[in-house]
Amino acid sequence: MVDALNATALTGIRVLDLGQIYNGLYATMMMAMAGADVIKVEPLRGETLRGRGPASPSAFAFNFLNQNKRSITVNLKDSRGLALFKRLVSEADVVLENFAPDTMIDLGLSYDQLREINPKLI
Repeated sequence: MVDALNATALTGIRVLDLGQIYNGLYATMMMAMAGADVIKVEPLRGETLRGRGPASPSAFAFNFLNQNKRSITVNLKDSRGLALFKRLVSEADVVLENFAPDTMIDLGLSYDQLREINPKLI
């Protein structure tokens, strides 16, 4: 139940964040700051910015751009990882990704396939 006195613009919205580097991460950071429940879905090796070293500006950027998010690692190239991601999709409102063109299609996760799992998905 949403507390109307403490609700923000995106309270009650769940976002699956497959964003990488800056653009996708920034968009979902803004959603998280507006109250969305953002789940950062990372590959097994971690999001690219995570591995740039503790003293680098990129490590700061990773922490900054992923504030107010929960995180999970999922291997989208494995059938068990795909099944887990599809379960997450069934309870999400938004899926954001900024992979190279056709990556989601190649994974069997096209927009049409995700909408079969969750018709209200954006």
